[in-house]
Amino acid sequence: MQDIETPLITVAIPVFNGEHEVADAIQSVLNQTYKNFEIVVIDDCSTDRTLDVVRSISDPRIRIIQNEVNLGYIGNFNRTVSEAKGKYLKILCHDDVIVPSCLEMQLEPFLESQGNGVSISTGLKKVVNSDRIEVISPQGLKGSTRYVDGTSVVRKCVRAGRNLIGETSVTLVRTDDLRKIGSFQTKYTLDLNMWFRVLQLGGLYFTNEIVSEFRIIDTSGTAAQSKTQALQTIQLLEWAFQQNFGVTKLDVRIGKTRAHLNQLARRLVFFYANRKTKQ
Repeated sequence: MQDIETPLITVAIPVFNGEHEVADAIQSVLNQTYKNFEIVVIDDCSTDRTLDVVRSISDPRIRIIQNEVNLGYIGNFNRTVSEAKGKYLKILCHDDVIVPSCLEMQLEPFLESQGNGVSISTGLKKVVNSDRIEVISPQGLKGSTRYVDGTSVVRKCVRAGRNLIGETSVTLVRTDDLRKIGSFQTKYTLDLNMWFRVLQLGGLYFTNEIVSEFRIIDTSGTAAQSKTQALQTIQLLEWAFQQNFGVTKLDVRIGKTRAHLNQLARRLVFFYANRKTKQ
């Protein structure tokens, strides 16, 4: 019988005013083929029916935490790390979902290597609009299922001028590594900033399968920052160079150019996604 007190995986769902999406996120975790997990929903003082929706879902693996004061986007992400009981952590944004085999697929590389050398397990994400209609082809590192050393991954992301690893909903990370490396620090580049630091402790395992659906909606954090993404990304690239993460000045120059092109592409994707939603 599963010991609920010591789950191997924590799926943390930080949420603020997510009454329309959070049930889908929770249900996608309950539908997993792998069962030894806990779900920690951390509500950041929502003013809608978020807590009512969460409380209506009955499962002993669900823990609900309500912040006494609003911690904000970054603060709530940091609380997920401090509250996790599992050895591995997935931070699932309340407007995203994971596929039924996600946890099983992403846990396997850690178990096969006893965790040696692997700090992040990731895959592909399907980008959908608020009606869960796919708007662009699956995104991620791409290529064959494989192990990639940390320095190589950081350099690939810098040259691409974007996050090839995936958002927190796409990744499974060792909880101790997150605690060793420190807190989430930035806003739009919150995840990639953290991944660059975590990859100083170990490498990445990429599974060439869709593991999550990343939903684009008008109220998402990514949408709210669509006009400043290039600037924030460029600041991250320069920081990675200053931190001696194995990238060169040429890598940064290439990444800066691509960051501006990526911002334009994202704005087009948001426009296309919203247009399909209204049709």
